[in-house]
Amino acid sequence: MSKTITGAMPIRTVGLTPGHRWCGGHRSVKPAVNNGKGAPGLVHGPNSLNATYIRPGHISDRPRKLAKDLRNGHLVFRQSSIDRFLKLEVPGIQEIPASATRQLKMDGTLGYAYSDLPAGDRGENLRRAIACYEAALRVRTEADFPADWAGTQNNLGIAYSDLPAGDRGENLRRAIACYEAALRVRTEADFPSDWARTQNNLGYAYSDLPTGDRGENLHRAIACYEAALRVQTEADFPSDWARTQNNLGYAYWGLPAGDRGENLRRAIACYEAALRIYTEADFPSYWARTQINLGNAYWGLLAGDRGDNLRRAIACYEAALWVYTELDFPSDWARTQFNLGLALREEGRLDKSVQAFEFAARGFESVGDGNNAGHSSMEAEKARRIMGSETEP
Repeated sequence: MSKTITGAMPIRTVGLTPGHRWCGGHRSVKPAVNNGKGAPGLVHGPNSLNATYIRPGHISDRPRKLAKDLRNGHLVFRQSSIDRFLKLEVPGIQEIPASATRQLKMDGTLGYAYSDLPAGDRGENLRRAIACYEAALRVRTEADFPADWAGTQNNLGIAYSDLPAGDRGENLRRAIACYEAALRVRTEADFPSDWARTQNNLGYAYSDLPTGDRGENLHRAIACYEAALRVQTEADFPSDWARTQNNLGYAYWGLPAGDRGENLRRAIACYEAALRIYTEADFPSYWARTQINLGNAYWGLLAGDRGDNLRRAIACYEAALWVYTELDFPSDWARTQFNLGLALREEGRLDKSVQAFEFAARGFESVGDGNNAGHSSMEAEKARRIMGSETEP
């Protein structure tokens, strides 16, 4: 089989892992909040339908109230300048009072805000988030504020895990240390939901860890995901259950040793389970990612009816392209087209394979990914040569 493009996206509450195909894992983010105006979700940004715009003169100067409003999505914020933490996105732009800023630093709310900022330098935002969480941990200690301390450790782990630059292995080792620290407080008996989310995050970090024994890392990830599923049942936590099923499938798919066919069949079972919840109508992006993961597992499955496995892989990739369009998701569209091209070529549909590879090259070129664009063009040429050899007398 040809080597395929490596890549992955976290569905973590949504890692690049070494592998031969573009896959995705999901991760649990910080606990969801509810501002009373809509469904539970993360701290909301300026485009949220749940956010409340505060008129000038109506911003609370009470630090705890302001911190609560920020956490619960009642305020809309944006990054202002290198010297200031946050300003409110309201007419006239008012600054958060200094006393409130100190409170926000203490309880980690600024870390939440920076980790979720949709604009600016992602790495810089996360480094600021890390600084805020570490500042909060100097005040909210394990001894005096165990639950808050554990929550901040979990969020600090997420920030380290999400850092786009630096030593990836070191960042993930720090994330693992944070999650394991959080689990000293977040026990299954006392905090089952938080325990399960943190187990999922720990599993994600191990599955993404580029150093050490790859098989051992993935076995640890599998143990974390299976532990989380003791709490995250399909009946009680359907979205969390689906996310963890997807992650578990991704870990089985990546196992480098053991019975490859059995590992892939387990991965397929996990992905198909996740798709009971991740429907196209309700979770289009997660549905598309899971379809791609399922297609990758079928493409890699050499046991059984190879023709049927290829047809299933192709159907999954083509389904994902209903969501991953060139206009809206150019990188995802290109990766999916590339994997589709490989499956079509092996099935013998060479003209369609060439078209898929050419689409992939165009998509990668549009996002400035010259290496994968060139790789896609090479695979298209390989399919053309096969076509030419088959037409020669």
